[in-house]
Amino acid sequence: MPPPGNDLLQNNKGMALLTALVVLFVLTTLSFLFYHSVFASYAISRSFADNIALRNLSLSGVYLAVATLAEDRHQSFNDTLQENWALLGKKKSVFSEKETATSLHIVDLKSRLSVDALLNRNGSGSNPEYAALFYHLLNNPPFELDTQNAARIVAALVDWQDNNDGEAVTSFRGQLGAESSYYESLSPPIVCRNKPIESLDQLLAIRGITKELLYGEKDKPGLAEFIAVTPAGLDIDPTININTAPREILRAVFANAPPASIDEMIAYRDDYPFQLEKKNWYSTFISSAASPRPGLIQIRSDLFEITAAAAKGPMKTEITTTVWREPNRFTFSSWRQR
Repeated sequence: MPPPGNDLLQNNKGMALLTALVVLFVLTTLSFLFYHSVFASYAISRSFADNIALRNLSLSGVYLAVATLAEDRHQSFNDTLQENWALLGKKKSVFSEKETATSLHIVDLKSRLSVDALLNRNGSGSNPEYAALFYHLLNNPPFELDTQNAARIVAALVDWQDNNDGEAVTSFRGQLGAESSYYESLSPPIVCRNKPIESLDQLLAIRGITKELLYGEKDKPGLAEFIAVTPAGLDIDPTININTAPREILRAVFANAPPASIDEMIAYRDDYPFQLEKKNWYSTFISSAASPRPGLIQIRSDLFEITAAAAKGPMKTEITTTVWREPNRFTFSSWRQR
């Protein structure tokens, strides 16, 4: 039989072992939590640093676009789709950063129809000449709206923006637009803007304009690819650059010309970009009877939309801004960052 003190000794050894195990467990747990905390802090710091780096790359893209447009202004009088500013969007990556993809795209907004140009100078009604351009755009491919629907949408676009609410509903080619009396009868009612729109999204409230028509569906482009909103406060004329305008816009501008003539124009424009320095270069392909008023078209642009993006893994930043290229400076507007 062991002496009585041995039980006490065994109990003390057991308690010591248990205490050691508890301490070891606590230290292991604390070490794991500390490691996890440090790792999480590192991951957050790394993510934050990557986000800042991506934003700086996007911002650098905007500056590169402006520098390219500024250089182009001094190199040539006209603008074409074969110039450096237009070719930036074809590059796979603008900056050679490891594990980072960068893109830069400049859109010539003078190659599109200006929505606010649908109004006359005092904003009280339509600009018939420009309304006809919108009508032909909607009536031709890829939209091919029938004459009534195309005319009705044009009239509604004018009424949504003009300042004569309640006085007269715009009539275009026998079709009426829509003023507050129509929009207030909807459920829920809508307040008619009665002034120029500020973004293309606002068009979705206008009678006859659906999301599919504005932004397209499947392989069919949307109206948003061919129209633009002129930033408020900028004194920019609504002329259209025929050197950069897509086929759909050229068909609207030269509405009385056969489609084959438009195709010839585009082929010549692609093959001989250095022969587009005269404003009437199109006259080789378009008869005088099918030519628009000279003051409607242009071969030089001054309004551009810049989109610069940078991505690394799942993270992405993008900056979109509109710039007005004046003779001695650039004016920024509509700065959007996400």
